[in-house]
Amino acid sequence: MKNYLVVLSTVLLLSACVADRQPVVEDAGGKTTAPVTSAPATSAVDLNVPSTAAVTTSGLTDSAKAASQQGLQDKSVYFDFNMYVVKPEYRALLQQHVAILNANLRDSVTLEGNSDERGSSEYNLALGSKRATVVKTQLVLMGIAAARIREVSFGEEKPRAFCHDETCWQKNRRVDFVYRSN
Repeated sequence: MKNYLVVLSTVLLLSACVADRQPVVEDAGGKTTAPVTSAPATSAVDLNVPSTAAVTTSGLTDSAKAASQQGLQDKSVYFDFNMYVVKPEYRALLQQHVAILNANLRDSVTLEGNSDERGSSEYNLALGSKRATVVKTQLVLMGIAAARIREVSFGEEKPRAFCHDETCWQKNRRVDFVYRSN
């Protein structure tokens, strides 16, 4: 419990510092969902790794059900090492999430920022926060009310891959979308 409070206070402190800075924003891009083949590959490694949480449609919000039906529940926005710029290839993915949110006005989304294991815990929490913030900025620019978007950073604490090389690290540098009802 004590560690949880330390981490929470660190996140709050770091997010206050980050809030004054303007995020680096580039045209957002999106990966298309399989089996569509029009999206460019980000690398030779498949970044579409299923999340650690099992997805079922019972008990989910309408937005989460729609995301599941469209195959978006495991799609994330991925980032280069030590960066928090949304690449143009994620524009279509962001547009799909915007369409879901526009169709389900009672639902909101939590953007979960993540990083790889390199760097201190505090640094990685701040980097995850910056990544979630830049994705939020893109969603707001696409028409979603900022009040419907919550940001949280997990830093290095929720990895999708557990090896200690670039093939795993690139899978862990991401922002995940989690829908919730208001």
